[in-house]
Amino acid sequence: MTTRRLYQNGKCVALVTLADTYVYEGFRFEISSRAGKGQAPSGIYVYEGFRFEISYGIPQKIRKDGEPAKREGQKFWDAYYAWQKLPTVEREKYRV
Repeated sequence: MTTRRLYQNGKCVALVTLADTYVYEGFRFEISSRAGKGQAPSGIYVYEGFRFEISYGIPQKIRKDGEPAKREGQKFWDAYYAWQKLPTVEREKYRV
């Protein structure tokens, strides 16, 4: 994996990688065109009080009014990773 940093006015504004793994603001995302075993299908889920949508393999926190949340705190990510560790059949119970 090759990572390149793009600078604008002396500030790093983007990380570009030549792989399916991306890092943005301290979070690591993997985007795969292959529907692998254990990968969550697209949809909206509610788990531990958090509503989130998975699109292209990337989770997005959703507010109660259905709009994307501006911030995703550490509690959200902890709940998402706990949900992600569940078996696929168990995950589907939380689909809206």
